[in-house]
Amino acid sequence: PELDDEAPFELRALEAVLRTCTLRLDAACEEVEPVAEETMRELQTARQVALASLERLRHVKNAVSHLEARTRDTAEALEAILDEDEDMCMMRLSLLRER
Repeated sequence: PELDDEAPFELRALEAVLRTCTLRLDAACEEVEPVAEETMRELQTARQVALASLERLRHVKNAVSHLEARTRDTAEALEAILDEDEDMCMMRLSLLRER
């Protein structure tokens, strides 16, 4: 559920950042998934494994590894920001504006 317009600006901004991050990661997953499924089907049904199928599988594995790294880096960056009290205080822009 989306935050309403009365939620503090900072929470709405954080929600927008999180939504953007997850949408981009999800889009990357959706690009890799069909290729991975097709390649796995080919490998499961083939009597003899073709070199081209193994090469496609290697590309899928590399894409998944890259996606895992992006996901891990994104989570670590968010955790670092959210765990740092000083950074969080500086993000309270609406409170700073009121002063």
